[in-house]
Amino acid sequence: MSMYQLVLLIPREVDESAFDESWPVFLKHVENMPGLIRETAGLVEDVVYGKDSIRRIYTFSFPDKEALYQALSSEPGEKAGETIHKLTGGQITILITHHREDQLENIRTYRSETGHA
Repeated sequence: MSMYQLVLLIPREVDESAFDESWPVFLKHVENMPGLIRETAGLVEDVVYGKDSIRRIYTFSFPDKEALYQALSSEPGEKAGETIHKLTGGQITILITHHREDQLENIRTYRSETGHA
């Protein structure tokens, strides 16, 4: 499966209680963006390696790059952008990623059929 994701990295410096209070307003705008097919939320519990600077990770998935950019330029997308910048005081990293996933069963089948390790 292939899709494009809007990824939000929320740093530890962001006031967590103020963020949580205003998050539903942001989410309302995001969930009205055209083309959105999935959203996920992750709370960083431990850092195995690297800087301990990210507290939360949110992803919003779209079927393709064009749909993601259309969503960002839509009215709900513009409002979501304004809201998240206010929520974080501009302390946010926003990424666009090309996300691919597969089931381990398919990967193992491919490896055994092709002789790849």
